Amino acid sequence: MLMLGLGLALHRHVPSDAPAIVTVTFALAFAWVLATPWSMPWYTALACALAVLFRSARLTQCLIVATAALALLHNSGGHGWAQWALRRVHDLPGARKTVT
Repeated sequence: MLMLGLGLALHRHVPSDAPAIVTVTFALAFAWVLATPWSMPWYTALACALAVLFRSARLTQCLIVATAALALLHNSGGHGWAQWALRRVHDLPGARKTVT
């Protein structure tokens, strides 16, 4: 349901000069990337390939930001800076402590 809602919202922002099959497929592909609980950076490849077929700088920028965020989050593999950041958040005053 979330993916379909996002797809509908994204489809409203796609320019109408592109063919309907391209705009609908782009909207659903981008919504799938945003709505899935586990997503890899290369999952945006379909949306990127379709984005070149129409002119929408704002949607393309959003797609680039989503791809970059996924790449940065996946790059650490759960180690390095991501673990450091999670420890810092865990150590904040008022943070819920877990017993280990």
